[in-house]
Amino acid sequence: MAKTVTSTAASAAASTADRPSDAIAFAGGGTAGHVFPGIAIAQELGRRVFWIGSSGGVERELAVEAGLEFRGIPAGKLRRYISLRNLSDVARTLAGIIASFRILRRDRPAMLFSKGGFVSVPPVIAARLLGIPSWTHESDFDPGLATRINAIFCEKVLLSFPQTLDYLPPRYREKAVVTGNP
Repeated sequence: MAKTVTSTAASAAASTADRPSDAIAFAGGGTAGHVFPGIAIAQELGRRVFWIGSSGGVERELAVEAGLEFRGIPAGKLRRYISLRNLSDVARTLAGIIASFRILRRDRPAMLFSKGGFVSVPPVIAARLLGIPSWTHESDFDPGLATRINAIFCEKVLLSFPQTLDYLPPRYREKAVVTGNP
């Protein structure tokens, strides 16, 4: 009898852990320009939100000041020029994907909303690996490298300007929705 009760309780606990929570994870940072619009959206949602950002970035302070939970990850900058620092940044990016995977697996948010910046790429990749839907928002006219990478893994690419569609590769335009800026 005890064996049946234990296995039933364990089974119920496992199925609860597999279900997404009603929380929404936000990711992004590197600059306040990526963070402030995301905070504005997060505060309007009326549900639990947590922010995934660089352990040492400006996003930590801004998210906490806004009353959001914060989860720090290692993050490597996405440089498009030759530098010895690119080698260590690849390792930091991989570590960021692993850390994001653990955070998202533990917290099981209903979705991930990316505001861009180099720190948003690891959580978006981890969300894809876990089957968590993710959307990315680009505030600028010309999408940054992080947004172009995130477009590969996200279900939706939200844009501020209709003309930004011209900057996206054709295969990602069908995912794009022009929403404006928050």
